[in-house]
Formats: sequence, C-alpha cells, structure tokens
Amino acid sequence: MADQAGSQNAAHPLRAAVVIGGNRIPFARSGGAYAYSSNKDMLIAALDGLVARFGLQGERIGEVAAGAVLKHSRDFNLTREAVLGSALSPDTPAYDLQQACATGLETVVGLSNKIKLGQIESGIAGGVDSASDAPIVVSEGLRRVLLDLSRARTTQQKIKALGRLRPKDLSPDAPTTGEPRTGLSMGEHQALTTAAWSISREAQDELAYRSHQNLAAAYERGFFTDLMTPYRGLTRDANLRADTSLEKLATLKPVFGKSLDTPATMTAGNSTPLTDGAALVLLGSEEYATANNLPMLATVVDAEAAAVDFVHGEEGLLMGGVHAVPRLLQRNGLTFDDFDFFEIHEAFAGTVLSALAAWEDEDYCKRVLGLDRALGSIDPSKLNVNGSSLAAGHPFAATGGRIVATLAKTLSEKGGRGPHLHLRRRWPGRRRDPRGEELMADTYLDLVNTPLPGRIAKALGLPRPSVLRRYTPGEVLAPQPVLVAGTGAGADALADVLLGWDVEVRRHVLPGEKLSAAIVVLDGASSPTDLTGPMLELGQAVKLLVPGGRVVALFRSAADTTDPAEAAARQGVDGAIRSVAHELRGGATGNGIVLRGTATTTDPTTLGALRFLLSGRSAYVDGQFLEVAAASAESVVDLAATTTAAGEGIPRSTSRGQDRGGHRCGAWHRREDRRGPGTGRGPRDRRGRAGRRRAAGARGEPGRRNGPAARHHGAGRRGSYPRARRRSLRRPGHRGAQRRHHPRQTAGQHGCRAVGLRHRREHRLPVAHERAVPRLAGLLGGRAHHQPRLDERYRGQPRTDQLRGVQGRCDRHGPRPGRGVRRRCTDHQRRGPRLHRDGHDSEDSPAHAAGGPSPQQPAAGRSAGGCR
Repeated sequence: MADQAGSQNAAHPLRAAVVIGGNRIPFARSGGAYAYSSNKDMLIAALDGLVARFGLQGERIGEVAAGAVLKHSRDFNLTREAVLGSALSPDTPAYDLQQACATGLETVVGLSNKIKLGQIESGIAGGVDSASDAPIVVSEGLRRVLLDLSRARTTQQKIKALGRLRPKDLSPDAPTTGEPRTGLSMGEHQALTTAAWSISREAQDELAYRSHQNLAAAYERGFFTDLMTPYRGLTRDANLRADTSLEKLATLKPVFGKSLDTPATMTAGNSTPLTDGAALVLLGSEEYATANNLPMLATVVDAEAAAVDFVHGEEGLLMGGVHAVPRLLQRNGLTFDDFDFFEIHEAFAGTVLSALAAWEDEDYCKRVLGLDRALGSIDPSKLNVNGSSLAAGHPFAATGGRIVATLAKTLSEKGGRGPHLHLRRRWPGRRRDPRGEELMADTYLDLVNTPLPGRIAKALGLPRPSVLRRYTPGEVLAPQPVLVAGTGAGADALADVLLGWDVEVRRHVLPGEKLSAAIVVLDGASSPTDLTGPMLELGQAVKLLVPGGRVVALFRSAADTTDPAEAAARQGVDGAIRSVAHELRGGATGNGIVLRGTATTTDPTTLGALRFLLSGRSAYVDGQFLEVAAASAESVVDLAATTTAAGEGIPRSTSRGQDRGGHRCGAWHRREDRRGPGTGRGPRDRRGRAGRRRAAGARGEPGRRNGPAARHHGAGRRGSYPRARRRSLRRPGHRGAQRRHHPRQTAGQHGCRAVGLRHRREHRLPVAHERAVPRLAGLLGGRAHHQPRLDERYRGQPRTDQLRGVQGRCDRHGPRPGRGVRRRCTDHQRRGPRLHRDGHDSEDSPAHAAGGPSPQQPAAGRSAGGCR
C-alpha cells in the first residue's frame, strides 16, 4: 500500500497553498469581556465571522484544524463541536491539535502541506484559548476516592473508600504557570535568558512602546477591518494602550525574576498578559481560490520547528525559534535581506531581543547553531510593523492564526516595496514588441528617467521603474560574463554549450565582476543539502547582475520522484527561485526550466528555452517555470507548427504569417533535400496533388492520405466521405475554421498556445536557417505561466487545442458558393474539434455555448469533439 500511495503522489506535482484571508475576535484580558465565554463559544464566533466574510455558508471545507492549550476535559472534540455549531456544512471534517503556543502555526503548516499534496482543496486553521475559563479540577486524592467509590459494590466497600478522604483532598487544583520539570514559570525562564543576554530594561520598554504604537496606527488606518469580527461588545483588542509612553512604562515594577539571582527587568508593560481570544486563517489551493473568486494574499512556502533542552542544557526555554530560523533559511537558500517583513512573537520583550542578539553573535552562531558566521541582523523597520503580542495580547493557541493573517495581508497590501507599477504585463492588441514599437508604458518610462520630469516624479512620490532589456534584432545574447553554478555533468555540459554560443562563462563568482546572467544547474540534487553551495553562490551573483540581467535555474520536477529527500530538494529550488525573482531589481528577471522525464540540460528543447530566457524576448517573463521533456525536440521535426510573437526573432524570410486577434501566427517546416526524381517534395516538382499523394503513399510517409492521422480525420461516426476533400487541418483564418471550447478550458489558454499544424501550404525553412529549428522548439511552449509541455502531435486521440478541419463538404456557414453539397451539415454533425482562435464566438448557437452538443461532451480522459 505504501508503494502504491507513493506512486500516486508522485504523479501529481506539489501545488501552492495560499492564504485567502483570516478572521479573529478582539482579544480580551483574562477576567474581562470574555470572562463567561468558553473556548467553544469564541471559536464558533471566529468561524462564523470567517464564513460570513467569504460566503462559505453551508459549504464543505476540506478540513478544519484548531486547538487550545487550556482546555476542559469536556472539550475533547472542541473543533468538531465548533464546526457543528457554525454555519459551515456539518460534513466538514475537523480535529484538534496542540503544540503549546505554536498551536495556531502548526495547524497552518499541517493544512498547507495537505493542500500542496492535493489531499484537500481548502482548509481553516487556527486556535482559541481562554485564561478566564481555565479548567479547574478536583485534587488527585478526591479523584481517586471517587473512582474507588464508583467501583464499590457493597456498602462496606463504599464506606471504606470514603474513609480515605482527607480535608486537604477537598481543595481543587487550579492550573499553574509553572513548568513541571523545573518548577519555574515561563516568565521566570525568560528572566534567566534575558539576564544571560544582558538585555536592558530600557530596550524592553522601547520594544513594548513600539508594539503599542504600531498596533494603534494599524487600527487607525483600518487595517483590521477585514480581519476581525466584533464580539461581546469589543471592537478592538482590550490590551492596547495607544496612550502609553516610555515614561509610564518606566514606572512599572518588575514582576518576573525577583526571586532569582538575576536583575529583575521584566514588568507587566513589557510582558504579555493572560488573554482570551480566537483566530482563524482560510487556506486553499490556487485553483480553489480562482474558481471561487477569492483573493490570494500570500503563499505558504516552508516551515520549520525546533526544540531545546532547557532542563539539562544551558539554552533558554523560549529559544526554540532561534534554532529553527537558520535551518529554514539554509534549506531555502535565503538570508534576512530577502524578506520584506518579520514577525517575532512577543511573548515577552526579552524573548524578541534575546533572539536578535543571538543571531548577531558570531560565537553563539558558530558554537550553538553550527553556522560558519553570524546569521545577521533584522532591520527594526521591518519587524512587527502592525503591532504584536505585547499590544494585542497572547491567547496561547490563537496567536499563530493572528500572525499568519496579519502578515499575509501586510504582504498583499504593500508587497514590501511600496507603490510600484506592474510593467511586465502584456496587453494583447496594444503591444507590438519585439519589433521595437512603443509600449503603453514607454512614454512614462522615458519621462521619469529624464532629468526634469524625473525630479518632478520624485517630488510627487511616483515610482521610477527601470527600463527593461527588450529584444532588438542582432542583439548579443550575453554582453557580460554568465555564471554557471552547480556541480555535476549537467553543469559542465551546459557550460560547454554556452561557450559554443560565444558566451563568456564563469564557474565561480569573481569579486566585483558584473554578470549578464546567473544560471544554476541543480538537475542532480538528491537532498536539500545539495542546494547549499549553489544557492549561496547564486545569492552573491544576484548582487552583481547588470540592469536587465537574467537568473535561470534548471532542475528536475518533484513530481518525477518518490524519494522524499529528492522531492524536498526540488521543491526547495522552486521556492528559492520564486523568492529571488520577487526581489530582483533593475529590470532583471528570474525564471526556471523544469526538466521532466529523461530530459537533460543539453536537449534541443532545453537549450531553446534557455536561449529564450537569456535573450531580450523574455523581458516580460518573470517568476515563471517552463516544463520541457525529451520528446519535445521532435515537435518540429518534419512537422509544421504555429508560434506566437516570440518567434519574431526568426528572419521574416522564413515565415508567412498573419495578424489575427492580436496574436502573431506563422508556420514553419524544416527543409529537407528531396529534389530527386519522383519524390514529389521539391520546389521543382510539377506534378499535381494526386501525383504527390501517390508518391507519398508509395513511400509510406505518415500524415498523407493513407497515413494513420489522415485515416483518423477522414472518418466520421457514419464512415468517411468518398468524395470529400481530405484536408486534415485548416489554416488560421480559413472560413471553415471555428471555435469550440473544452468545457473546462479557460479563455486564457487559447491566446498564445502553440499547436501542431499541417496544411497543404507548408512554409519550408531555408537551409541557412535550419539551425534555428532547435531554438524554435523551445519557443513553441506558448505563455510560460501555463507551463505547457511541447508534446509531439498526432498520437492517440486528438486534443482540444489542436487544429482540425471540417471533413467533407460540411461547413458551419452552409454550402460554399458555386458548389453542390449532399446535405447541409449542422453543428452536431462535426467530425472533430476545430480551430480555437478566430472571432466566431458570437455566432455559436446558445445550445452549444458550453463547447459543443451534449453527446460530444468529453468523458474523463477523452477530448472534446472526438469520435470513437
């Protein structure tokens, strides 16, 4: 069963898990507004607010995972009971999870992993805690007496059991804050750590003051409007003190560390109070969010957990995060400079300051964390920018949900860059690149990059984007050296190919030398540790890129392996390159080439895709991944094909195209020397079409009248037409071509997708340009964000995105002028799917608006319009 499950998971690549939104109730101090509210009451309130915000009433969510640190025994199935009491469908699965103060974060990580694996499409994660409704239980002595009393059968046995009861057993046991193995409270543990790192009282008060100010400012600008549901008369966190000051905080007396042999610096002002509250996060796949028209605020990329030996070791109780962060950064090839915002849970101000001091201490990082240097420092302006636990409060299990929802909205709202223009988007019909004509944004670029308008733009706070490196005919592929990072035969072979392209190659970064591009080859990575060296070198190379530079990663798909270590390594490359692309400046782009199956770094399709990404044609392609397979190289051998504007780089003499619907279409055919007598393929051949077909049939060439493709397209459900004109495909723009959509296709899949094409006017490629054919193969992938594979056509059942012509004399526009017809054909008599790229949508009958008559709707694994 394990092998079978593994093979099924390997067939589906890991998806992205996105944060759609969040909801919480205002946090209240213990014994305050929520003094008589149970964990279940607060969790239901947060759930109903989330359901109302995103219109989930009565819907079945994939899973709901939540938990509580302080929980009554009656709440053994707390989350499930909350779901049954909410507006969600009762069919929604739910379960509890508990990991102390990390409970909320752990539920987010668990559901995100299930979404990535395709086990669920959506999930709700979070937590709840009530310090006011703490579970108070009877003493251990009374509990044992009651158990013995329940088992007694005779009066004598019952009297004997009651006789063991003592007055002290009548005293209840309330939960304490003491850690069971050390007897110290969490605050006392932190007091020891704060003293060990010499954190001053003033630094702690300053951090607490900044937390209150940031949270108050976030409320004033309405940041929490769509993240919070009022409850029990509260509309904002009760612990917030917007009018506090450093002077007021300095007057508070220490509450932790007074009984210890350390300086007492921790007060009620720089420590979190006991708090009641609940917080939840709605997660989903990108497909789920798109299908339900829901926002996507951020993507959950990776997570790490760590534990420390605080009983026998020297490490503090709350220093687990200090150990987890370096592992997370190393696995993803990141540094602190790669992040726009940070959130460190403010259980105590000393907790945050101790972590920052530890990461900046080189001796500690080498001795305890096993690093070769200090991890680095965090810019205070990026830390807890919307306030954190010192101001909002800390309901133990609910804090994780608050952090995730707040950070996701912060990223979505500002993106870490402030105001900026999205200049990489293509607008079909308005853009005529790569032939050099003007873009809509070109005028703005010219203005803000000239002296006087530039000063005006700067004074007004307008963005000044960099001029992108766009394609110009005859351009040099890489005017500066190109770094090829990585180890193994794949990197060496690719470096040799680049040398053959007259590119200056570097295998290691040279200090101060500018680079045109950085290529990291990780096709042989078998574990996350294999990524460390190349990713560190890539991080150095990114800083040396010239304006308009390129970053390209070549790695294998995680879907093609069942080894967890290999899958983790490949997924790590994916996340790292997306992060790099997000941070590039100066018109630089970052993309990836995903090798599927047996594809290698030197396959023609791989090299074609690489040349495209390195050239100026990829100026508008950023953060995308092109999938290539070994069979892709055959897609243009002896087959004509169409491509989009990316093919404009091939000389105009090689193609004959036409503009249709804002897309540039053309056809190419690899030229072969077939001018011998009787071949029927050279330009000197003077025989008619019938003679050429007979000659092709004698040679047994596929794709002719007697080939399997022709037989397939020539036969309908009632047999073939003997007198029909056997055209397997129509040209773009032919009046017989019409549009038929697969019911599950989206309109965006039709714009620039390359398709297999055969028609009787094939444009042959001159001998002088045959070397462009492998490059053309790499360009036929269409738009990168759909990640189409360059498949070999004419195998098996026809696909919905291939061109098929009408058969015989049937035409949707009726009989052709001047020609007889046996009978008028209607839409339901079509012999196969047709062209998907013309303007006939408005002419489709309402009955066929879904993409064809119901008898021809595709079943699972079948193409639309196919006949069997």
